[in-house]
Amino acid sequence: MKSGVYTSPSARVPDDGTTFGGEPALPKVPTPREELVEIQREIFQRNYERLLESEIDSPGQLKRYEATYNLGVQRYSELSTIDELARRARKADLVYVGDYHTLGVSQKTFVKLLRRLRRPNKKLLIGLEFVEGRYQEEVDRYLAGRIKDTTFLKRIRYAERWPYDIWPNFKLIFEFAQKYEIPIRALDCDSRECNTLHGRDSYAGWRIAEAFSREPDAQMVVLFGELHIAPEHLPTVVAENLAKLGETREWFIVYQNCEEIYWSLVEKGLEQTEEVVEIDERRFCILNTPPIIVQQSYLNWLDYDEDSLEHDNLLKNFNELIDVLIKFLRLSSDTLQQAREELQVYGPGDTRFMRKLRKRHVYSEHHLEILRQQILEGESFFLPEANLVYLGNLSVNHAGEEATHFLKTVLSGYEGVQPMRDAFYTRIMHEAIGFFGSKIINHKRKSPNERYFRQIVRNFAHDPTIGRDELTVAVCVLMHKRWEQGKNVRNFSKLFHQDDAIFNMVTHSLGYMLGDKLYYALLEGTITKGEIVDLFHESFEETNSACATYFHLCQIVANTKTPKRL
Repeated sequence: MKSGVYTSPSARVPDDGTTFGGEPALPKVPTPREELVEIQREIFQRNYERLLESEIDSPGQLKRYEATYNLGVQRYSELSTIDELARRARKADLVYVGDYHTLGVSQKTFVKLLRRLRRPNKKLLIGLEFVEGRYQEEVDRYLAGRIKDTTFLKRIRYAERWPYDIWPNFKLIFEFAQKYEIPIRALDCDSRECNTLHGRDSYAGWRIAEAFSREPDAQMVVLFGELHIAPEHLPTVVAENLAKLGETREWFIVYQNCEEIYWSLVEKGLEQTEEVVEIDERRFCILNTPPIIVQQSYLNWLDYDEDSLEHDNLLKNFNELIDVLIKFLRLSSDTLQQAREELQVYGPGDTRFMRKLRKRHVYSEHHLEILRQQILEGESFFLPEANLVYLGNLSVNHAGEEATHFLKTVLSGYEGVQPMRDAFYTRIMHEAIGFFGSKIINHKRKSPNERYFRQIVRNFAHDPTIGRDELTVAVCVLMHKRWEQGKNVRNFSKLFHQDDAIFNMVTHSLGYMLGDKLYYALLEGTITKGEIVDLFHESFEETNSACATYFHLCQIVANTKTPKRL
């Protein structure tokens, strides 16, 4: 072997597109990650243009306000972790967390931060833009358990103030506050009296300063619209109000999903694995959602009129997700095209299809009752016999998963009834492929893991929020994982004979865990795109075929690492 510096073949290809021997150079084949990034950029630009068309900003105040925010979130200084973020945040008296109202993960991440910041020797206060300050007494009554959800939402004029349904996610914050007896301060101004961004900052700034005058030793964690928490906006107003009271407080800012920072991670190939970055010592950013999902959460609200049950735009958006999956996986068939032309998509609360199914006798009454329960629980599903999708909410995760289920079912074409053991593994594979497809749309989507289920089992005895069914599912999942490792498991066959609800939740969980691993195995090259496509065409009709495929794939992805959950 000759000595010298080795250069890769790509580094030695001339600029004119030929090799040194004069033959045309082979085109560079993009990696799956590069293909996904290109798809993301296309969707981002399309969504950006749609958002511009919908924007109402006649005085230009939003653009000026947003420009100030944008200047401070162009870049980050270094990669970090949620542990480091929490450590820094604990040192501050006041922690501002950015909210994107239509994105449920924003509020869920806020709850996760509250869990990390709660300490037995430090009083915690929560500040929310969600409620106008004039309704503070109603907040107190609700936290004390004196009024129920319906009464509370009516009294705070929720339906009039929030044109989209964000209560389910904000309810998680109220439940956390109730559980640990943490006061909540309502921070937004009376919409009848102030309708400007700066006016809302002024009112919230006074409310926050007032809260500190009553609880000087507390730490306050505030969830407010992302643009408001730029240092020049709400934090400055709070500091001015505190100064009038002769006080100062250390502040810390947690942004969520800053676009420019996300794209800079993409340029460095880090967007799949990194979720927390430090901007400076008092500002961090959590990246829990790709920009296209943030955009789509708002567009979904714009496009879907729940009152009139119009779902033309819903079908259009759903077909766009199908297009993404088809493009990435290079799927095609005549049957698929026909199925797309006849596909029906229904959104949250639109249950007109149930009457049609009953009249056509497509499903038994028992099956219809199962569907009714799924609707009540906010679940989404694809019904192949009716070529119909129901979305329990407008989450892109739900839509991406059901778009994948649609493709898988149409391409494999199997609709038969199977013995319980085969049905168990067929259902797991169905869920695995569905979750994998949703990761193509939203690579930040998280799956439960073994650690999560072990925590459920460990905490059940002293955590009243963990239900009996949740415990049963956790035990079953962990039992199956031990079986996969070749360990003896007593009464293993009972796993296949649970009631419908437990059966579905166990197969759902095991499928998600495998689907998550398949996604990262594809990115690292452990499994090929062709092998994934084969799964879309596999009917699993033959006895033991789904079981064999599941265990084979588990072996392939056994050493595949998934990013740490926040």
